[in-house]
Amino acid sequence: MALEFIMKYLSLITVFIFTFSVQAAPIWTDYHHVGMVYTYSTPNSLHVYLDGETCPNQKNYFSIQENQNQNAKQLISMVLTAKAMKKRVNFYTENNVDSVLCYVKGMMVEE
Repeated sequence: MALEFIMKYLSLITVFIFTFSVQAAPIWTDYHHVGMVYTYSTPNSLHVYLDGETCPNQKNYFSIQENQNQNAKQLISMVLTAKAMKKRVNFYTENNVDSVLCYVKGMMVEE
């Protein structure tokens, strides 16, 4: 009986650790059109809503900030160009930096 309890407990811990480690990895979103974009007070930053996709953290938009990305200016330029051309984008995001924002680390624009 005790061995069965220990095995169930260890299995639960293993699943929990695996689940946490999977969420911590950066991930790609699906392709979506760029929705509303905005910025304020922080130089070289942009907050981006994607139509049909939300950040799983507290804020449901994606954030590009120079303090998180050395290529923030390039990402911002690509987002604004994709929005103007009505092209869909695919973000490479990191959701585990904090529990509030999803930081964009990379992106692709559809053909």
